[in-house]
Amino acid sequence: MTTPYMQGQAVSPGHPGGSNWNNGVGASSTTPLALKDETGTLTSRNRDLGGLQVVGGPNHGQPGNVRMMRGYLDTSSTSVTSLTVEGLVSNTYDVYVYADGDNRTFARTAAYTISGPGFSAAVTVTDPARVNFSGTFAQAANSTGNYVKFRITDTGFTISAKPLSSGNTALRAPINGFQIVAAGVQA
Repeated sequence: MTTPYMQGQAVSPGHPGGSNWNNGVGASSTTPLALKDETGTLTSRNRDLGGLQVVGGPNHGQPGNVRMMRGYLDTSSTSVTSLTVEGLVSNTYDVYVYADGDNRTFARTAAYTISGPGFSAAVTVTDPARVNFSGTFAQAANSTGNYVKFRITDTGFTISAKPLSSGNTALRAPINGFQIVAAGVQA
């Protein structure tokens, strides 16, 4: 199964949109996955995945943003999803992390953290009950929403998603995708 991190070569999903998204196969990787940049050129950048489940959501078959948001990497009630990106050109980046699970009638809240040598930032996202991605992005800043935005200046980072609370006993922290954009690119 293809993980939903970055999908859609013929479309420009994301907020802001971007082409040449990278797909990963499976829920974890012991070998770093080489990444292509926005021009489609293979780079020395790579991504490691760990501790993930691949889950299919209710949005099927539509291209672009809906396809990216239809499935996600998920946690259990007690696990933490993490992924690492290394080998970026030293620069300032905006990192978008997309999060929308199929939580049915239960609101769920999770903490999303980005960290690296000398920096760490966290934002909570509440995925409201009975709300699946409708085509509109809503930035969460310790509030409801379906993506978070971090600004970093470095050559790599680790993103972690940790479930915090739920309207039922099943805690979750989905990651539908992530996007690395040079700082200053407007949405």
